[in-house]
Amino acid sequence: MSNAICDLSQPHWDTNLAQLLVEACIAITRLDERISASSVTNAWLLRASWSGYGRALQAHGIEIEEIDIFSRECGVPLPSRAPISTVGDPFDDLSTWRRRFHDNARLHWTDRLTFSFDVPPGWGERPALLRALELLARSARANSHMAVWLELPLLLHRMGFTRNPLPILVAGDKAYRLAPNDPGIARRFLRKMNNAATDGLTLLDAMEVDRLRFGQAIAEARRPGSLPLLAALLTSHPVASPTRVAEELGLTISGAGKLLKRAASLGLVVEAEARHNWQLYMPCDLAVRFGFRAAPRGRPASPPPNSQKIDEALASFDAELAAFEERVATFESRR
Repeated sequence: MSNAICDLSQPHWDTNLAQLLVEACIAITRLDERISASSVTNAWLLRASWSGYGRALQAHGIEIEEIDIFSRECGVPLPSRAPISTVGDPFDDLSTWRRRFHDNARLHWTDRLTFSFDVPPGWGERPALLRALELLARSARANSHMAVWLELPLLLHRMGFTRNPLPILVAGDKAYRLAPNDPGIARRFLRKMNNAATDGLTLLDAMEVDRLRFGQAIAEARRPGSLPLLAALLTSHPVASPTRVAEELGLTISGAGKLLKRAASLGLVVEAEARHNWQLYMPCDLAVRFGFRAAPRGRPASPPPNSQKIDEALASFDAELAAFEERVATFESRR
């Protein structure tokens, strides 16, 4: 009986597997194209990296939920969440991983492999997603560290399968190490890729809708005050509290609380958690995603009509967002 490990880039094809491959490729391509043309690309990349990192932690058996990563990276602790208790710091790899996306396109796809690999005949003719799966599985068997699950979006980018780094495309499976000949590996992987790309599109859709809402609110406000600054902050770091907003925007805690309540009254955020000495705000889609709110019923509201006033407000908002993102990038480069 042979103990040879099967090559996941050469599966036993059937109609179902071929359909899963097509659907995953279409979903990833749609996300890639949308990211290339979006006005919130950098903010999405940040948010998607938190979501992708959560997938990597869960694949490694570390029970930390997505909301815990968002709250930590936004600097807003949640009193309703239990303290994270693990051996070591589970967030050690997050900043390093994010920095790697900046120079990833200049690398050859083999540059970051942690094992020796001789390219087999016909390798380039196999589906790119399945080639990436085979390399990911080999990496997982060569390296037991959690960071191995973070390599997939970097690898897909280096291979030229995606034009942009898409950090939400993280998929791990313990079977790569424990049951490498499991015939269901490729199907599970393709479903996870499809689901991750679809989730990425959902996040992007919500962020672009929020951008239009922010623009409309700023355009219609007689005295926008710090509203454009708050909009930029919430787009990049969507979990907010009066204390955190006060620190970022140079306001008093009382002033920041009033600004957040104003944003909530305009439908820009919802108060997800209200306690006597603690307030938590976030966009509606994240409040639903994290279980603070039920999903709204009925058809979504139509986007505001185009107007010069809204276009000017959006230009102002985009400038504020770019300035805030530059501050974040400078801070991360020093971490």
